[in-house]
Amino acid sequence: MSRRFGWLFLLGCLAVVSPAAGQSKPLGFAIVEQSVDLRADEATLISARRLSLNKRFTELRQFRVPLPDGRIYEARKLRDPWPSGMTEFYGALYESGRQRGWITYVADEEGIEGTITIDQPFRQYQIETLPGRGTWLVEKDIRRDSAEGCGVLTADEPISTHLRAERAPANDTKVVTAKILLLYSPEAGKAFGSKAIKKKFANLLKGVNKAYSESGTYLKFQLAGVVEWTGYEELGDSREDARLLLKALENQESQEILNRYRADLVALVVKEPGVTRARAYQLQRPGQFPSGIPSVYGYKDTDVRTFAHELGHNLGADHEPGNTDRRENQWPYAFGHQVPGKFSSLMAYWNHCDPYCLPWLPWLSNPELSYEGLPLGIANERDNRQVVNNNRRAVASIR
Repeated sequence: MSRRFGWLFLLGCLAVVSPAAGQSKPLGFAIVEQSVDLRADEATLISARRLSLNKRFTELRQFRVPLPDGRIYEARKLRDPWPSGMTEFYGALYESGRQRGWITYVADEEGIEGTITIDQPFRQYQIETLPGRGTWLVEKDIRRDSAEGCGVLTADEPISTHLRAERAPANDTKVVTAKILLLYSPEAGKAFGSKAIKKKFANLLKGVNKAYSESGTYLKFQLAGVVEWTGYEELGDSREDARLLLKALENQESQEILNRYRADLVALVVKEPGVTRARAYQLQRPGQFPSGIPSVYGYKDTDVRTFAHELGHNLGADHEPGNTDRRENQWPYAFGHQVPGKFSSLMAYWNHCDPYCLPWLPWLSNPELSYEGLPLGIANERDNRQVVNNNRRAVASIR
């Protein structure tokens, strides 16, 4: 055997026995059990599979991700655009060297909540820890679930043309604080506990404040208090929950509680929000909600972006153009921004694009900022950052 042939033979053997690209990375988790009745009452549920997590899962920066279709992807941690202290991992998923999707999760001593998104063909999975039942990979019918992720409600009366607020001056850079009273239903309190609800939303608010600051706004949110809405029975529909909340804010007892906590915004946490997992009333003019601006959240489904998105509606920020039925808007540039195949800003819908506008960024549209070389907004057309700055003083002075 010639020396040259010997080296070729050796290289060929190494090619055969060497693991395929990415196989040297550890598995992040293994699928160990399938259940068809984990949440049988949920119409959007396709499947749920129990996971066995790698003991070092939360420490890994690269790992393999096995999915129910038999494919295995490689997760690589990226520069984290999410608010620090909240999302432990934000990364891209690769298959055969090509990016195929995204993975993000939050982990603490109580478990893990996360999302796995595959771009083509589109699939989405939720990673969630259920008390006493382990960690599960849950797949839903995205056509019935994702498009209803947010709901916006507006007051019945049209916008009065003589009540429009003024644009905030360029030199108005003082940071003001809007206070949120967090209510929770008895069902949510029984299912999750008041301490867990307070802890989760207090942590989420840290992420929201960081996202708003990095978006260029001069507003921060503060949790004024956490109170059980005693006697309230959930309706299983976040729209109806939000409407009843708005009406309840007008009675004298509610006014006394709101005045005690000096709350400007009121967020209700429920156990079962229905198909639309979060709802918010959108500010359209100054003084429109003198009793406080309401929103509703499903406990399990709310993350930093969802919370920040609905609070954006409370401040007057809207979805991307074409994804709104609010014909009259206080500001002609109160829209989110998106670029197909590149990104969506916080208020825009990532799944209203072809190809999908991923990733869904935590920042408000702002033409003065950019993401991977592309502007995050369009001057005088898509600038929710400016809308929040315009309305922040009026909202923060409700009480």
